[in-house]
Amino acid sequence: MIGIIAHMLPLSLSQLTIQLAAFKWGIFYIIFLLFYNTERGKWIILALFSFEFVLGFASYFSSWKDVVFYTLISVLTVIKLTPKRIFILGLASVALFYIGLLWTGIKGEYRTYIAQGSTQAMMVSKADAINKIFDLGSNFKVNDNVTKSFIDRISYIDYLSACMNHVPNIVPHENGKLTINAITHVLIPRVVNKNKAVIDESTHLTKYTGVFFSNLSMGVSFSLGYFGDFYVDFGEIGMLIAILCMGFFIGWIFLNVYNHIQNPIIGIAVMQMSFILLYKFEISLIKLVGTIVTFWILYRLLAAYIFPKYSKWIMNE
Repeated sequence: MIGIIAHMLPLSLSQLTIQLAAFKWGIFYIIFLLFYNTERGKWIILALFSFEFVLGFASYFSSWKDVVFYTLISVLTVIKLTPKRIFILGLASVALFYIGLLWTGIKGEYRTYIAQGSTQAMMVSKADAINKIFDLGSNFKVNDNVTKSFIDRISYIDYLSACMNHVPNIVPHENGKLTINAITHVLIPRVVNKNKAVIDESTHLTKYTGVFFSNLSMGVSFSLGYFGDFYVDFGEIGMLIAILCMGFFIGWIFLNVYNHIQNPIIGIAVMQMSFILLYKFEISLIKLVGTIVTFWILYRLLAAYIFPKYSKWIMNE
């Protein structure tokens, strides 16, 4: 059944690439779990963490947060919390908070440098990018503007607030249109629908906030987020019901995938890895639905044909 659906649905290469690339955090978790208690394993884990952390800064987006998050999950899985370890985790949290402020303060100038007037892409070498990070970091000072920007970025509520002021005062509620479009966009292949629209989240955001945002034609993209999409569709109360239903749907997908993975370690690795696909508050509804469906099909196929080949090795380790 899954194979038939996978053949019929228009799963884009980019979606599949993102899903497969994200599984490196599942592999990271398995390595951590199997080798943390060995001296050699700890050095391997430290090397992997350092590599991902440094290269995470040498990119247009702040992917360094990913390795921090998954290392924290892995650590909490294998260690027993003691007062000493809680204190160390507290110090690490303070350090990460400062790094977050640092990134917020320098990322504008840093991105301008690495893009070299291009769009959201790396146009310099990673070595040059890392050198620029150290150069900007050496002159960084925390101030109120940096702190406010950091909090605003974490909360990501400005776009939703603007949307709630604009809808329905200027633009009416869509009464489910966005939700239906998100579902049909995933289920109906471009071969069937020749007029299938290209996702331009910035234009969508401009329409429902009344504020102009640069769009795909300018090489950038900004998203209202699925909370905002549900609000546009169903209003304040209806959006809460829709979010609850989406939560049940995601839970069913996860349970279905987990139940079809024979090895519990691989199953847990897939579950914790999937957080990177879903945690972003700003992901649009149309992309969220596509991500969930792609995840379900891809990992059901991996559970049936790929994971069983490695289960015995993992259990022996």
